[in-house]
Amino acid sequence: MELKEGKNIERLLAGTVNHPISEEEYRREVVSAGGLDAYREQLMRVLDQEMEKVRNDQTDSRPWGPKAHFAKNLLADIDLELEDITEIDDGERYELYFYSSVDTKLDYVGGVDCWIDLLDKKQQKFLGFYAIDLTINPEKYREGLLADGIFYFKPDYLDEDVKGKIDKALFHDPEYKFLVKRCAQALRERVKISSVLE
Repeated sequence: MELKEGKNIERLLAGTVNHPISEEEYRREVVSAGGLDAYREQLMRVLDQEMEKVRNDQTDSRPWGPKAHFAKNLLADIDLELEDITEIDDGERYELYFYSSVDTKLDYVGGVDCWIDLLDKKQQKFLGFYAIDLTINPEKYREGLLADGIFYFKPDYLDEDVKGKIDKALFHDPEYKFLVKRCAQALRERVKISSVLE
């Protein structure tokens, strides 16, 4: 399967941004920065600003209820895993948002195709995020990635009868369930840290 097909699958799973950068544009920026290490270092210095830029550049204007089938299910499944912390104080205290970063600097440099933000609605504050690299490459490893986790999407889960549709069997795959649990566990830890700092 070609890289372009992998990118198309990432867009299908995570959604898109309004102003994507092309691979050619990314390569020019790397050369201009003096190489990949220098470019990565520049990005790390402005990571918060770059993430905020991407948050404001979503084609899907509802990060709490994304349209992309995978994104919507992932967010709902993580929310279920976090029910013990989201259903307190007579209603939901914490809210989850899904953001796509496919075809952005975060994707090209750090392998971050999407992330989940955790917000404390009651105190109006950001608690943390969990970044995910979506891949069709089962050999991919974490070195050099900014993503917290990697999810290997098996192309078999694309429904051949309906172009662009994902087979529901994906959501029963052990690797998918592991991603949900790992993400929920990391976000739960961020809530604990935040409550200790209060």
